Amino acid sequence: MGPDQRSGNTGQDSYDRRFENVIGDGPAVKSVLEQIQPVALTGSAVHAQSDRLKLLLDMTNTLVSNLQLRDLLRAIAASIRQGMRFDAVGVFLPDPERRQLRLHAMDFAEGKGCSKEDSVRPVEGTMLGRVFTTGEPVVGRAADVKGEEGGPGPQSEGIESICALPLISRNRTLGVLALGCRVGDCFSPSDVNFLLQAAGQVAIAVENALAYREITELKDKLAQEKLYLEDEIRSEADFEGIVGQSSALRQVLHLVETVAISDSTVLLLGETGTGKELIARALHDRSRRKDRTLIKLNCAAIPTGLLESELFGHERGAFTGAITQKIGRLELADQGTLFLDEVGDIPLELQPKLLRALQEREFERLGSTRTQKVDIRMVAATHRDLPKMVKENQFRSDLYYRLNVVPIRIPPSAGTTRRHSFAGAILRGEICASDAKEN
Repeated sequence: MGPDQRSGNTGQDSYDRRFENVIGDGPAVKSVLEQIQPVALTGSAVHAQSDRLKLLLDMTNTLVSNLQLRDLLRAIAASIRQGMRFDAVGVFLPDPERRQLRLHAMDFAEGKGCSKEDSVRPVEGTMLGRVFTTGEPVVGRAADVKGEEGGPGPQSEGIESICALPLISRNRTLGVLALGCRVGDCFSPSDVNFLLQAAGQVAIAVENALAYREITELKDKLAQEKLYLEDEIRSEADFEGIVGQSSALRQVLHLVETVAISDSTVLLLGETGTGKELIARALHDRSRRKDRTLIKLNCAAIPTGLLESELFGHERGAFTGAITQKIGRLELADQGTLFLDEVGDIPLELQPKLLRALQEREFERLGSTRTQKVDIRMVAATHRDLPKMVKENQFRSDLYYRLNVVPIRIPPSAGTTRRHSFAGAILRGEICASDAKEN
């Protein structure tokens, strides 16, 4: 459908206006007009076809030059809106659970802001959801579409007719391309057929961008895991095992053997230097997650302003200095174990986010609205008196009870015996070397 038709006029009306200055309406004039009309209409169809081919070329250039998902979708939406002269174009992609469709990109030059990026629509019971689940396009009136959570619908933006098309690649629906027009009955069958072809190209681009994002994230995660594993190798010589024969220590090790096979959260209690990290390592090595990484984070060693980024990660541009994306320790520990040392030093304002990660197994990076799912086993440690901190409102009670599932109190000898023996061995070696030189 051409631009004249989207403003409420037919091709015939447009044709008549071109010749409205022709003088007279006699049989001769009508005969001439009847002969010219097919030629004029054919020229208009050729012009429309040329516009569509140009749109496909512009889209192809966009698809091959951008792999960042949101930037790619914004450029595609702008190309379709300008090339087809629609009023609004949006691209919806499903959340990981595929229960909601999130608006990832929106191009609406004269919009009032009722439809914003990152707003969501439920899959069940909506037009967009029907397109997503059935894989069939739908053309309808804006009045039939409810707004987000019962809010203002497309009509509040002046939209009268809408068209929703599935983004299908390799027989899999990846999302929905939605278009809006401020004229009723705006979408002709030829428009829909052409847009389905364009949607196929968009789907390929979305699939490539999603694959690129996944590969990039896995690459970054592997690089981070490599650093942690190298650090583990360097520190393993100092933490090969736990030496001691006291009954208190044997009781601790027996408890470790008992709870290691479960995924229960463990809270290690004891003074600084009692070997809480060694116990955490023993728990991990005896668990079903032993083939994955043990990620460690000392909450007291990280400045308060950086702890959230270190724990949950951040997106590029999330704050001043965030020039690259960063994967947090929580995400690195997926399928493995996360050891939070000195958990009592976590700021009060950060504790609700950690509580949600423990309860719901999900979180968002700083500067991102995309929910990350994780499967971790949590081991926390502290030398502080957490019950006292709870009474003084310095530590959340719900987080404390979530961490204190299996408390293990470590006696002082657990961590000091081997270190003292090791230090004594070094000292004896130095004395012997010194005596040898003197002799």
